[in-house]
Amino acid sequence: MALPAVLRLLLLVPAMGMLVQVWAGGPVTWAFTAAAMGTDTVQVRLTATCEPGWHIYALVLPSDQGPLPTEVLLDEAPAYSALGAPMEPAPVESDDPNF
Repeated sequence: MALPAVLRLLLLVPAMGMLVQVWAGGPVTWAFTAAAMGTDTVQVRLTATCEPGWHIYALVLPSDQGPLPTEVLLDEAPAYSALGAPMEPAPVESDDPNF
């Protein structure tokens, strides 16, 4: 019996977290959680935790004259698709002397 797409995605999220933990080691760590939002929709939440003094850039920046924005990419697959653009909380602004 084939697993429903929601269940397959819920099983995939912990694996993504393990991959990031293996790859990580820098000043930013990522956590992934998923919650079913109905029978065929899953909300995946990515949470970045930065060490003191470190920051990441927002997904959308006010101009292209400075740093590159943080990107969230979802590979295409027959079992799932994105329902919209990633959402983020209101950014906390901080001066970056490099820009």
